[in-house]
Amino acid sequence: MKNQVIPSIAFLFLLFIFNSCSNDTGTQDSQDLNLRTQDNVAFILEAAEKIREDVEGNRNPLPNFSSQAELDTYLVMIGEQPGSVSLSFFNQVLATIGIAERDGMSNFLGDQPYSDFTKTVLLNNSEGSVTPALNLHPEYLNLDISEKETILLSNMLIDNLPPDINANGCYVAVATGISIGNLICGPNCGIAGGIVGVVYCFWVKHHQQ
Repeated sequence: MKNQVIPSIAFLFLLFIFNSCSNDTGTQDSQDLNLRTQDNVAFILEAAEKIREDVEGNRNPLPNFSSQAELDTYLVMIGEQPGSVSLSFFNQVLATIGIAERDGMSNFLGDQPYSDFTKTVLLNNSEGSVTPALNLHPEYLNLDISEKETILLSNMLIDNLPPDINANGCYVAVATGISIGNLICGPNCGIAGGIVGVVYCFWVKHHQQ
């Protein structure tokens, strides 16, 4: 009996160590993702502000590019390489924002392959509401990394929008831009979609004045 107890204790000890290490790794991964998302939010807001200053300074309308070269001018302006965002991607995100505004965010999300939890967060974001402590929700923890990145970015960006452009049309544009961008070509495209969404916010504000 004694010989059986010792291996059992050893097994339980190793299991405890494994679970502790796994939890530590999960916590670290979550912290890393939060920090990376904070950096991405800062980049989106800074890039959108540069574009706004150029658009308003030159009395341009919302950028509606007819060539990749025109889009590349803005990409270079925000520190990106020419061609890093395609003209077709930009126009697709812009068109999708228009669809979400016209048909409603709920209808738009209904056609997307996101989980119910992700759709709920995005729908709330589109109404200007954020989910507090998002990364602590059990449903969030069970998502794949792509969906985590999508809703964490949307949630954090909505929470950090400049007060003077907060409006329903703006919220829809941001949540839609990030979510459709991520679906098209992954997290980097989600960031690009976020920029399109915030630039759209500035355009909405400009036309409401």
